Parts: sequence; C-alpha cells; structure tokens
Amino acid sequence: MTAGTDADPLTAARKGQIAPLLADAARDGGFAEALLITFGWIDIPPDDQVGLLIRRLEELAQEPGSTRPQLMAAAEDLCDVLFIRRPSVNAVPAPRRSSRWLLGCAVRVLPAVERARYREEFEAELVELATRRRQLRHAVRLVVGAVPLRFELRRSARERVR
Repeated sequence: MTAGTDADPLTAARKGQIAPLLADAARDGGFAEALLITFGWIDIPPDDQVGLLIRRLEELAQEPGSTRPQLMAAAEDLCDVLFIRRPSVNAVPAPRRSSRWLLGCAVRVLPAVERARYREEFEAELVELATRRRQLRHAVRLVVGAVPLRFELRRSARERVR
C-alpha cells in the first residue's frame, strides 16, 4: 500500500467499497478494466502502471489457488494508484451555490434555536453526496421537508415545556 492513502477516512471508505468490486469483477471473468472504464475511473486505454495492475489482478483471479485475501490485496494496490493518479475518484464535488442557497432557505424556515444544529446536519448530508446533481436534488428535498420539520420541532418543543 502507498503511504498516506488511508490517512483520509473518505479514501479508506471508498477503497473499502471499490476494492471488493474489482476483486469480484476480476474473478467473474476479467471485468475489472471494464468496471473501471464504466465508472470513469480510468481512461481508454489505461496508462502503463494501471494497466499492469489490472492485468495482475485479473491473472491472479484466474489462478486456481488464488484466495480472496490475495485478490483484495491486488485490488487495494490498484485503488492506491487510482486515488493518487485520479483524485477525482476520491473527490466529492463541493456543493454549488444554488444547493447552498437552497440549504440556507430550508434552515431559515426552522425555529431559530434549531437552525445551527440543522444547518450543520444538512451541510454534512450535502457534502456526502457524490455528484452535484444529487446534491441539488437533496437540497430541494430539504426545502420541501423544512415546513413539516418546523411544525414537528415546534410541537416537540411545546411538549417538552409541559
């Protein structure tokens, strides 16, 4: 493994998701390269180092005595190179201004005492989404759900006072 690639929890989580997919794709007939191309993680044809790691993974998968841990190690090596060469594999796009504006609208609808907490939660949810389109859709859902959430928060605050 390359030093420093697992220091970031997001990188480790993404590698934990991608490596098993690559190992399974290699075992199921040499589809690791096709999987990487499909998701846009590599160019066609892959560069020399990535191509070599893909071939190594797929050859290992076809060997009769290969084990799952061996495949996972080869897939993780490939992920390490992908995360270094193509930061976009690991990067989550920053929310657009429109998504942040909608998030602000949703938060302004909420009771003042709850706004800071929900702003933090909503921003965290938005940043976790992989594409800006998903972030925008989620921001719209936050705005739509803000009014019912406001009523629920006010109702629960009244019940706590009683």
